[in-house]
Amino acid sequence: MTAQIIGRLLFMLGGAAGGFFAAGELRARHHFLAAMERAAAHMRGEIGDLGTPLPVLFERLSADETAGFFFRLVMEGETGMREAAWQIAAKSAREKYRLCDADMQALLILGEGLGQYGLEDQLRRLAAAERALAHRVAAAEENRQRYAKLLRFGGFAAGAVAALLI
Repeated sequence: MTAQIIGRLLFMLGGAAGGFFAAGELRARHHFLAAMERAAAHMRGEIGDLGTPLPVLFERLSADETAGFFFRLVMEGETGMREAAWQIAAKSAREKYRLCDADMQALLILGEGLGQYGLEDQLRRLAAAERALAHRVAAAEENRQRYAKLLRFGGFAAGAVAALLI
């Protein structure tokens, strides 16, 4: 009898943990996109105002706690293959943060043509990427607010139903 109760509690706790994990993924996606939006603004300032070279800029951005892994992946890419390294980093971020297609598009806009065009064109592209990322951050926040509680409760409820059925 005691083993049954413990087993049922474990099912309920497992379901609740799954719900909290899923809600945490929504929060992580929001934090990553917000960090990339801040990075876009920082890049625009560094390139436009200071003329910082991209390798130095990426090294500075790689210190960021949330988006740092993204810029480390870009830095590890082959020299002269920055766009390919950017796409690989975006695919890695997609898997890590469960990004949707629109999030991916905003990331790819951010990396498109960096260091390949004139200053004014790069600044326009960075401003467009910043706007696209701001839109994605707002959508991620809305999803997080809408679904986080539902996922936490749903995980617990699924665990409770499983416990009752066994």
